Formats: sequence, structure tokens, C-alpha cells
Amino acid sequence: MGSANTYKHLEQTMEKLNYNAIECTFFFSFSRTMEPVIKEGDKKIKKILECLAKVQHIVDKDQQYPVYRFGCSDTRDKSVLPMNGSNSEPFIVKGVENIVSEVTQAAKEITFAGPTSLTPMIEQMIKQAKENIRKYQLDKKFKIPHQIAITILNNETSTRISDHEHLKQAAEYPISFVILSPQYFEIYNTFDHAQNVKFDSFRYTSISKILQDMKAKDFGEAEEVAIVNDMFKEISVQHEHMQRLQMIE
Repeated sequence: MGSANTYKHLEQTMEKLNYNAIECTFFFSFSRTMEPVIKEGDKKIKKILECLAKVQHIVDKDQQYPVYRFGCSDTRDKSVLPMNGSNSEPFIVKGVENIVSEVTQAAKEITFAGPTSLTPMIEQMIKQAKENIRKYQLDKKFKIPHQIAITILNNETSTRISDHEHLKQAAEYPISFVILSPQYFEIYNTFDHAQNVKFDSFRYTSISKILQDMKAKDFGEAEEVAIVNDMFKEISVQHEHMQRLQMIE
């Protein structure tokens, strides 16, 4: 399949949405299991980010991405911090293609630790959603965005109950959660089908699981496309739920 057609379905899906009002935020785990993934430059993660760079024009129009870290010695399972270490201002990266180098550079100064918790990431997204609502209340011309949190990790969460409760809270806002991991962790699959939430806002994509299902012997273009498409597989349905619930236009 040629590269010109590999993301045709994703393009058609996104064109149906008001994708001018979609915003992506990236979160990277800095638990110890992520150290080889980041420091040694895991080729699979790098390739997926390169693929995301190819489709970012149809996913996030302004291509300005806040990038956060969690699970490091500064945050552990209690908070998130901007990738550059600032305690207040978000760290914005222009273009997905530049995220890998920024994260790799930050890893030279950040101590990998753990444990891993999704709760601080979810809290950050809720905080951003509330700020968008405040902006709308001040200016009715402001379009409340459909936010997508893309989180890259490589171990299980240690706060399953708290994470689930916070996902229930987050379902009150126009937020989608995409978890991407090199390995497979069943716990995130249970979040992907969580009960008693207003709508299913969670998507889990495991690189190893997709490669196994495809019986892939190599990690080529077809595998890259399958992974990226899987990450955004539920976005259109989630978008429709948000519109039906009058969270977004």
C-alpha cells in the first residue's frame, strides 16, 4: 500500500468531524521501565511518532502540543510536570516530529522512578477542559475543543481504582484518552471497556498486541499504519457522543 493511501480512512473519518477544534496533549511516563524506551530510542515508539507527524495536519490543525512527564522522581504518581521542568507554564512543542528529540534531551536531566498512575494525567486534562469552558463563558465565539490525551508508557498503573474514578469524572468533559505502550498490559484493556461512565472516552493501543495479531515478522509501513489507525479508531464515535451531550458544537 502506498503512503499516499495508507491513512485515507483516517482522513475521511476526521473530515467528518469539526477537526479545527481538536487539540492533542502528550504525556510520557518516566518510570524505570520507560528508561530504555526513551534513552535507547525505542524504534517502534519513534516510528509511531513519525507516523503521527504524517497525519497531524488532519488531527490537530495548529500542531502545537503541550508535552508533560509523570512517574519521574519529581512527580512519581502524584502529579505531572511540563517536559522542560517548569512548574507552571506548559511546554509547547511545534510539530510531532520534534517531540522525540525534546523527550530524549529531557531524559538526560530527569531521574526515572515510578510508580505509574494515570490519575494526575487525567486531572491535568480535566483542568484544561475547565479552562476551556471558562474561556467560552467569557467569549461565546470561542470553540470548546475536543481534547485528545496521548499517553506513552510501558508498565501497569498502580492506582487502578483512582484512575477509574477520575475517568468517570473526565467523561463529563470533551476529552479522549489514548494510551500507547510497547508491551501489552491487560489492565488498560479493562479501562477500554469501563462500566458506569457517561461515554467510553478511553482507547488502549498495544504495539506488541497488534504485531502479534497481524503475525508480523517485521515492523513496516503496514504495521505502522495499523497502529496509528487503532489509536484513533474510536475518536469519531467519542466526538459524536460529545456533540450529543452538548459538550462541543
